[in-house]
Amino acid sequence: MKIVDTHVHLFMAGGIPEAYEIGMARTMRLVLKNKMGLDLSVEEARSQIVQGMYDPDGEKFLRDMDAAGIERAVIFGSDFGAELGDPPVHVFQANRIYADLAQKHPDRFTALCSIDPRRPGALKHCEQAIEDWGMKGFKLHPAAGFKATDEILYPLYEKCADWNVPLVFHAGAQPAAPVHLDTQRPVFIAEAATRFPDTKMIIAHVAMDLYVEAVMYGKLIPNVYFDLSYHQFSFVSWGPKKFYEWLRFLIDECGASKLMWATDNPLPCAVLPTDQWVRAFTERETEVPFTTEEIETIMAGTSAEVFSA
Repeated sequence: MKIVDTHVHLFMAGGIPEAYEIGMARTMRLVLKNKMGLDLSVEEARSQIVQGMYDPDGEKFLRDMDAAGIERAVIFGSDFGAELGDPPVHVFQANRIYADLAQKHPDRFTALCSIDPRRPGALKHCEQAIEDWGMKGFKLHPAAGFKATDEILYPLYEKCADWNVPLVFHAGAQPAAPVHLDTQRPVFIAEAATRFPDTKMIIAHVAMDLYVEAVMYGKLIPNVYFDLSYHQFSFVSWGPKKFYEWLRFLIDECGASKLMWATDNPLPCAVLPTDQWVRAFTERETEVPFTTEEIETIMAGTSAEVFSA
């Protein structure tokens, strides 16, 4: 079965603001203590867990891909610089690193450009990323302090329709970092999608615990899609029975053609390794019924349409 991972980060030293990395460490400390009984300090979680996941050249994840049978991955960074201060590796530089990795591994990686649309020169950088570097879409993180409905994004949406590339929006919860929590609700992404019906928009993580709101709109708006990244946490926390019932609910409400398998590498992979997350779909142990066609669509079929690859 063909498998495409549609949501992958490759952490690198200096690639995200320090405040955000500390926030991730605070959250990972809480999760590991609650779920696995590990009691680390914040600094230990940061140095051992978060920084231990650095993979600037993608070699660690390529090995995970090979072991799990993943054919291709969609890779991108995150831009919080306007809100938290630019990290040592400026997002424009980080985007070029991702683009170069996709050029180095053209059969394995598809690279998206991460951008805060409020940055000076943002649209020009986006044009360069697509037209000169061969990137295949965009990752937007509204937690940086903007909404998908902000008019500053409208020119980019129009360009994405012309380029036939999608935008991935983070939606849902955040780690314990000093960012905005009210700007990333699915309703804003859905509203933007209705205003730009020729632009493909992906609500990442099915909006995490806001999935009911996400589904309410996603089942009605043709150009809204979802990725299933992060939900390793759900599989472990809820247990397989509830997880498969939830997946059945998503398919029944929105259709498998709206769903894309993904990991959100590397953080959720600390809870459920990549190969096990693949098998949760391809080797299901459940009485909840799924067709082979539905699973094949989720694992690769939808992504072929959305990313034209």
